[in-house]
Amino acid sequence: MSGEIIISLLENTQSLTRAIEVPVELLHNKRFEKFLRLINRTYCGSDRFGAEQCFVIDIKNSRFVTGPFVGFAIFNDKKQKYLIEIFPKIYIGIDNLEKKSELSMKLFFKLLDLYLSLGLRESDFRYIETKGDFGIPAFFDFIVYLFAKILSEELSFSAYSEFIEVETEESFLRGTLLVEKQLMKLPYQRHTFSLRYEKFSRDNNLNRVFKYAVYLGLQYARWPKARNKLYYIWDNLSDVSLVQISPYDLFKISWNHLNLRFKTAFELAKIIILGATDTSGNILFPGFFVKMWELFEHLAYHIIRYVAREEWIVLSNREPHNLPKLIKEENSKRLFMMGSPQPDIIIQDTNSNPLIVGDVKYKSLYHPKGNVRRYSTGSHDLYQIYTYAKLANTNAMLIYPRLSGEGGYNQWISDISDAIYNEENSTFTFFDGTKLGIIGIDFRHILNNDIQISRGRIIKIKRNISNSFREYIEKLMIR
Repeated sequence: MSGEIIISLLENTQSLTRAIEVPVELLHNKRFEKFLRLINRTYCGSDRFGAEQCFVIDIKNSRFVTGPFVGFAIFNDKKQKYLIEIFPKIYIGIDNLEKKSELSMKLFFKLLDLYLSLGLRESDFRYIETKGDFGIPAFFDFIVYLFAKILSEELSFSAYSEFIEVETEESFLRGTLLVEKQLMKLPYQRHTFSLRYEKFSRDNNLNRVFKYAVYLGLQYARWPKARNKLYYIWDNLSDVSLVQISPYDLFKISWNHLNLRFKTAFELAKIIILGATDTSGNILFPGFFVKMWELFEHLAYHIIRYVAREEWIVLSNREPHNLPKLIKEENSKRLFMMGSPQPDIIIQDTNSNPLIVGDVKYKSLYHPKGNVRRYSTGSHDLYQIYTYAKLANTNAMLIYPRLSGEGGYNQWISDISDAIYNEENSTFTFFDGTKLGIIGIDFRHILNNDIQISRGRIIKIKRNISNSFREYIEKLMIR
């Protein structure tokens, strides 16, 4: 994309000392302010920055501030295009974009694959580079490259064709004659027939989605490698109509055994289309952004499901549960009420009796206090998980992200691979004897393929990690 301005930001950056200045021409741009409000309203339900409010991106004191979202949006002003990219940062523990690596982006896309069931394979990451033409990792380019690579591989076998309904005027009869339309014709028009018939064609809705995604990719993609594949697809779909695709059009696609092989390419095309705008500068969609805390919650849920081995029932916060809404302790006046949200994870036995409740927190437990470094979890986390434990009448578990090695964070938290051997640092007790486990999931397990994610699911966890984590959970269940 020639002539655009690229604004690269890190997620969850609210400190003004680390925030990037807003370009002068955007500071008092009413359309840009409206664009940011639309993004925040779409993904958070609110459109202003606030200490307790969810937000994706906003402006504070002439600087960009960001929430815990990763993604991209394209803003077209009258004379200039702006590509805004928000990168994940928690997995590397540093703020310098230039220090990001191929493994960092690979990790994010594996989490995204697990979250959105994209169906990516390990080979899809093999040729991904880390630097675009501007010397920084390009979030948008990664998506375009993956889309172009996967779709071009499928098109090398054949494009998808299906029977489509066509209405046309012809000089001979075929298909169905549209009698009402034919009778309404004036005398000089009656030398042709109004017909409807089915035609086996590549110019169908699915291919039109692909062509529009390619069209947008050619406008904004910067990698020559991605652009070359996009040109190949463009030529291959030369007989497919180029039409503007709306979000509603994306839900009209029906799947069958013939086009199911294009599902992964379609999911990536959706991301491209939802994150782009048209060349006239009209806002079509408010970018594509994903909540990083939901990606981590999803990872924790799938890991626990894997170690459960069908002997436990594992519920996420999106599934119904049978926990009571309100309980009162018999020997005290304390009331415990289930509010919103519900526990992120509930482990039950096969009779649906709760065994343990868990909450997943996407945060670092490092807090600076003057010149002293301290590590702590907020009281709110403890109050919340304690209430869940009382309602379920079980022990509880808090799960945090962790990264070992240089530039890591939360390294003092015991990892799922060794928490069972380090109980003094992983298992604690509330004043009434309720046990609380505090453990971390080290992202290096994914980078090193100790936890293997492929085609939208966890396919394997190293036996020592799986067994240790399961043993830890079993011991934590004991009251």
